[in-house]
Amino acid sequence: MACHHGIHVTKGLTIKGIYFPPHVLCVRGFHFQWTVNEQQNSRFELSGIHFRQTPFTCKDCKRIVIHNCSFRYTERTFIIETQNISSVQLDVHGDSSFRYNSQCFEFLLFDDCREQNRFLEVNITDTKFEKNGFHGQKDKEEP
Repeated sequence: MACHHGIHVTKGLTIKGIYFPPHVLCVRGFHFQWTVNEQQNSRFELSGIHFRQTPFTCKDCKRIVIHNCSFRYTERTFIIETQNISSVQLDVHGDSSFRYNSQCFEFLLFDDCREQNRFLEVNITDTKFEKNGFHGQKDKEEP
């Protein structure tokens, strides 16, 4: 069996479900990371997708947009790290949901920008957080 380390992305990316929401399961997750020269385009957007057991690691992402997505059964859903940038914006909206995750968001602000202030903007609207903190426990209603 081949060793799979997840999906690594080094450019801006938008993933959208259009007619029927696709279901994605990637246990090793998505890893977003930009170099200092590419940070002006360091944005990714997820829209209309159901994620199950799929973690996201975002390193030096300036903007993260989540619209109408669901995230379930993931130990650490989003790990957002800043090392070489001074600001991060996270927008979660449009009937998104987080259910049965151990941890929904973790923010790690490393001090490599010593001369700059850090700015973290988190906007969460129309989003449900239900039964998180219980990774591994199954709801009898869920398949």
